[in-house]
Amino acid sequence: MNTKSKIHLTTVVIFLYFSYKLFALTLFHADHYTAALKIEDQWYSYDGLKERDQTGSGLTPISELKDIDKLLSCAIYVIDE
Repeated sequence: MNTKSKIHLTTVVIFLYFSYKLFALTLFHADHYTAALKIEDQWYSYDGLKERDQTGSGLTPISELKDIDKLLSCAIYVIDE
């Protein structure tokens, strides 16, 4: 049975007196990996396979992180300064 679920991640984590913000995700779908990353408070989806045809075409804005319909591989948090 193949079931799909939406990604639900905490965008801020506090650990040992430091606050961390979610910065990027690696995702798996259709036999290849893609990424989601945050640039200046805007989330983007990146698919390197689209870059083969036209440089710069792999990066597209995402309206909300919860709209991603792929398997989560890794979540990357950075210290919030």
